[in-house]
Amino acid sequence: MDSMFARPGLSPTVAEKARVELNETDQSRMTALQELRERLPERMAKKTDVELKKFLRVAKLDVGKAHSRLVAYDKFRKEHSDMFENLTAEEILPVLEAGVLLVLKERDTEGRRIFIFNYSRWDTSKISLPDIQRAFLFLMEVLSLDEETQVGGMYFLQNLADYSFTHSYQFTPALLRRALVGVQTFPVRLGGGTFVNEPFYYSVLWKLCKPFMSEKLRDRTHFCGSNVAAIHEHVNPDALPEYFGGKANEEDIIQTLVEFVRSCPPLAAW
Repeated sequence: MDSMFARPGLSPTVAEKARVELNETDQSRMTALQELRERLPERMAKKTDVELKKFLRVAKLDVGKAHSRLVAYDKFRKEHSDMFENLTAEEILPVLEAGVLLVLKERDTEGRRIFIFNYSRWDTSKISLPDIQRAFLFLMEVLSLDEETQVGGMYFLQNLADYSFTHSYQFTPALLRRALVGVQTFPVRLGGGTFVNEPFYYSVLWKLCKPFMSEKLRDRTHFCGSNVAAIHEHVNPDALPEYFGGKANEEDIIQTLVEFVRSCPPLAAW
């Protein structure tokens, strides 16, 4: 797959970032791939290089840690197989067309891929939280095959304007735990997230989230209230929708993502 969102290989700039931050060179990467394959059962050892590279890069090429992450992710997928069963591009399109989940065309200043969760577009009578979670997993699976995203990681923005108790009721403890454990098990470098326009009562849900989050992820999560300008320090306003103080047309962002997803082949069998 070669598109704006998923391209093979690394540019010279990102290759240098990988060398500095991940201790990655052509030789160290090849050696680590070989060592990781030798530790895996046959069904996993047959995975492509790019699939295994995402586990190595999230572990900074530490083969032992990469193997542990892969085992943990395999366990998560088995325990929550319903979230991955028959997961197709066609199924998740209603979530994307509604604008609940967005992915920006432009990365931030650190090379991270930007996800947006927009509560203002979430009509709970039409879209359930499991619908959103499955769409999110599909996007994570596809975008994590982009090698520059493997190196740069992902960052999450949430617009909590219009967040209401009807949204809160969707977050049962079981679904909340599944979402947070899943994203922290997934083989991707998590840059954290920023919440804007949060109402005072969102603090109730946040208290429920914290026990399921690592200390590092909690430290990388920020609340900005109405100060959307804080986001502009690391994301170009030209790429952001208006509710983040940006200049980009939200419908264009939605359409670009929908077209990309329509072009995606079925997810490879795990």
